[in-house]
Amino acid sequence: MEAVSFAITTRSQRHMTLMQFWLTIVFGASEIGFIAASISTWYYHTGLVAVLAWTVGAALVTGLGLALLLKGKVE
Repeated sequence: MEAVSFAITTRSQRHMTLMQFWLTIVFGASEIGFIAASISTWYYHTGLVAVLAWTVGAALVTGLGLALLLKGKVE
């Protein structure tokens, strides 16, 4: 009985760690994207395409960076 309980607990902890990993990446990248949007809006008052490019680019770079940094800690 104890081995089954240990397996369930371990699997649950692994799933929670993966969920925390992805939530950290999504929210971190989104936050940096919003910051990039506000800064680029200041520079490009009428350039919606430039603002969107900065927003998406910053979010993607941040998400990739966080994934690479945290991947080794999750495994």
